[in-house]
Amino acid sequence: MLMLYTCTLIMESSQRPLKKIRLSGGARKILKQKEKSIKGNRSILSFIQSPVSETVISNSKSVELEDSSSQIESTSTQGLDFSTEYPTDRGHFEDIISSDMKYSIMSYGPCRPIINFPYSPDGSGILRKFSASYYNMTTKSGLQIPRLWLCYSILLNRMYCETCWLFANRSQKGFKNNWIVGINDWHHMNDKINDHEKSQTHIYASSVRLHWSENKTINRHTEEQISKEADFWKNVLTRIIKIILYLTEGNTALRGNEGSRKNKSNSEGNFIRTVKLMSEFDPILYELLNNESLKTKYLSWKIQNEIIDLLAVELRHLLCKEIKDSKLFSIIMDSTLDITKKDQLSVVLRYVVIDYHKKSIEIKESFLGFFELKKHGAADYENLLYSILESYDLNVKNCRGQGYDGASVMSGSNSGVQKRIMSVAPNASFVHCCAHNLNLVISDAAKSTQVANNFFGTVQAIFNFFSSSAPRWATLAFSEDFACKIRKKVLKKICPTRWEARHESVSALKQRYIDVLKSLINISLISKKSDERSEAQSLQKKNGIFSICANVECLGKHITTTSWCFKNVTTTRHESTKCTRQIKRCLLFNK
Repeated sequence: MLMLYTCTLIMESSQRPLKKIRLSGGARKILKQKEKSIKGNRSILSFIQSPVSETVISNSKSVELEDSSSQIESTSTQGLDFSTEYPTDRGHFEDIISSDMKYSIMSYGPCRPIINFPYSPDGSGILRKFSASYYNMTTKSGLQIPRLWLCYSILLNRMYCETCWLFANRSQKGFKNNWIVGINDWHHMNDKINDHEKSQTHIYASSVRLHWSENKTINRHTEEQISKEADFWKNVLTRIIKIILYLTEGNTALRGNEGSRKNKSNSEGNFIRTVKLMSEFDPILYELLNNESLKTKYLSWKIQNEIIDLLAVELRHLLCKEIKDSKLFSIIMDSTLDITKKDQLSVVLRYVVIDYHKKSIEIKESFLGFFELKKHGAADYENLLYSILESYDLNVKNCRGQGYDGASVMSGSNSGVQKRIMSVAPNASFVHCCAHNLNLVISDAAKSTQVANNFFGTVQAIFNFFSSSAPRWATLAFSEDFACKIRKKVLKKICPTRWEARHESVSALKQRYIDVLKSLINISLISKKSDERSEAQSLQKKNGIFSICANVECLGKHITTTSWCFKNVTTTRHESTKCTRQIKRCLLFNK
């Protein structure tokens, strides 16, 4: 019976009702002994928080709180003045209080002291006083039911309705605040209490309090709606970001002509098509596309660009954090023209990541982006580099290496970029880009011999002859095994500046040499155009067929070797010894 009474009072006075408190037999005996010494003002909840409750709990290990809300009760009474004997006394507060304070008062419990109440004159001048018997309602069978809403203020010497004080609708028609400010006319109190319990004001306030105790307030409902909507848009943005990352990882264009005023075809791009495809299987995207009440979709090109920018900023932040953790780094820079003919400076930082847990070392190169270069002086390069490093909170004094091309503005020993940076970071030694250096050396070496010049001139002439006419290009597949021919490599032009690109040109000619020879012979015999026949015959006789075959076989071996060296030196873990060994093998092959 005592346990049931305890649970009843706790559920009536707490913000979040406890599901169950189970006490052992020993704990109940101690509770019965201590119950008589507890003043009527303090609710069972405050008793549980008192040192007495600590004694009960310490003597019984079987006290189980089966709901996490019991842990919140100790923090839900914030704002109350516990230096006073009755923290929830009406005299401590204004008429209207905040929602947090309402929660605190409900969590602590009503102010229902059992004391020697003082006398005061009523309307007829007779001295009367409040009685603790008013706290309970006695039924005809003699059962006493507590009126938990009825409270007594010691400071005001008034009784009041805590429920109406906290939750009454003060704008209701016929509203009276006598039970809020308190009543001290003790004449016919039972009638006044019974009338108030049946009033519309009290009934409405009681229903609101019940909703508050069950966390069904308007604020709670609003918070749940906001939380639900926030989760929906969070899921939408997560899917949009994943789709953008998937498409951009494969260098796939996102947009088509959707929303274009000039192009009326309104063809959808890959992004919109992917979203519509996923909406057939994903309920979140399906609701986004088919719910007409949702005016915002987050699918426009502006949102796509904004998301890409945000992802780029976050990625740079992570990369720079990794670089700062590595402490030291090297700088690799080069400039190139974009499609609008503006010079863009590409910046790459090379650093070492040490994993002490895995006991491993990894060399990384991180691309920070393209930055517009308005002027091309050494000071302009230097100032732009300093501003980039400063924007990413990187100290140029931690630079330990520089890698550029051989242009004087970059590699100049007196006023070049590398000299200017070394004046700030003395340990940032300059190294000419190995791939660029190797390209220059081999290109100059090839120009020094007439045989190589004639050979590459012939390769370029063959490409020009076939690529300038679609019918000629079609004759390269002139044979019965047409399907097999078109799957072979096509001829490629010679790149005059990049030696490594010549590997593809020579490799294609080596693989298609028989087809090229057959096509040239066929054109020289059956072509109706005299200039076409003469050009085909000239290419057959140029340097001789066997000379071209020998050059393709011999130079092809050299070009393949240098191409492998190019690819090796451009990796983060290149080994110079392997490149040297491969070149020596190539030289032995020539002997």
